Amino acid sequence: MKSLKSIIKSLSYTSRFEEDKIDFLIKLAELTHRKSGEIVTKQFEQSHSFYFLLEGSVNFNISLEDKGQELSVGKSDKQFTPIGWSGFRQPKRYATTVRANKDSTFIRWNHKNLEKFFEQEPLLGREFILFVIKQSVDLLYQVCKELVRYENTNIDIDYGKTSGSFAERENIIVPGSKELLQKSSFFEIFPEKLIKKLSRISVKKWYLSGDHVFDQGDETEGIDVLAYGKVALFFKDNSSKNLDDSGILGIVSRPGTIIGWRGLCPSLLNETTAIATKDSVVYHISKKNLNKIISSDPDLGFTFSKRLLWLVSIRLRNARAGLISRSYEREIISINNIID
Repeated sequence: MKSLKSIIKSLSYTSRFEEDKIDFLIKLAELTHRKSGEIVTKQFEQSHSFYFLLEGSVNFNISLEDKGQELSVGKSDKQFTPIGWSGFRQPKRYATTVRANKDSTFIRWNHKNLEKFFEQEPLLGREFILFVIKQSVDLLYQVCKELVRYENTNIDIDYGKTSGSFAERENIIVPGSKELLQKSSFFEIFPEKLIKKLSRISVKKWYLSGDHVFDQGDETEGIDVLAYGKVALFFKDNSSKNLDDSGILGIVSRPGTIIGWRGLCPSLLNETTAIATKDSVVYHISKKNLNKIISSDPDLGFTFSKRLLWLVSIRLRNARAGLISRSYEREIISINNIID
C-alpha cells in the first residue's frame, strides 16, 4: 500500500492548496485497521472519528430499538467510501453501525481536530466536505436502486390539464423568493443578509402538470426550490434508458423543499428526474450566480458545504428508512429509530 501522505496528496483537490496546509491535514490523519466482523462505528454513539475506506469492504446496518436486531442498509468496497460523516452535523452521533466485511484499512481523523483545522482553513474545509459528498453519492445511489424495486410509476399526472398555460395563474398564491427561503429548512441557518442576496438571484419558473423540471443524468444547473404545486422524483438504474424503467423515490409538495441540489457540487449530474404532477412553481438559483456569492466568503462556502452534507444525509436517511419499511415489512418503527 502507498504511504498515507501519497494517498491523501493523490486526491485532486489537494493540489489547489499550499503544501504546508495539506501536510497538516496529513499529520492529523492515521491509518487504522479492522478485522472481518469488527465494528468501525456504532449507531447512536458520539461520532469521535471520521473514516475513508482504503482497502476491504464494509456493511452499513441500522438497529431496530425494540427488536434487538440489525438490518443491512448497504455495503461498499469502493475506495474513499466515507464513514462517520454524521459527525459534521448535529447531533454528532453515528447514524449507522458499520462493520468490516473482511480485513480492511481506513484513514481516520479525529472529528474535533478536523473541525478546529477547518475553522482556520475554511477553503480547504469546503473542498474536503465536497469530496465527502461526492463519495457519499454512491451510497445514496445503491440504496435508491434497491428502494425503487418496491415502487412503481403509477401516479396521477394530469398531462395537458391546463392546455399549455396556467389557466388559473391569477388565482394561485405563490410566496415571494425571500419569504420562501426564510421558511425553507435548508436555508433556515443562514443570516438574513444572505437570504436577501439569494432571493435577488432566484428566478421563478412555472411548470405545467407533466413538465420535467430536470432529468436524471443531465448536467446540473443550480438549486431548485419548490414554491407551489407537487413534484415527483423518479429514479432509474444507470443501465436503464427509459423513464418507464424508473421508480418513484418520493413526491414533494411542501413549499421550501429543495428538489435539486447537485448544482452546488462540481461534476455531479442530476440523480433523479423531477416531474410536476400538478401545475407547479419552482424558484431556481443558478450555480453560476450562487458560486459568485459563495466564493466571496470562505466561511460561508464552508458553511454551505456542511449544509449540503446535512441535506445528503437526510436524503440517505429517508431512503434507508424507506428501504427498511418496504424490504423488511416495517413501517413506523424503522423511521422513528433513525437519528434525525
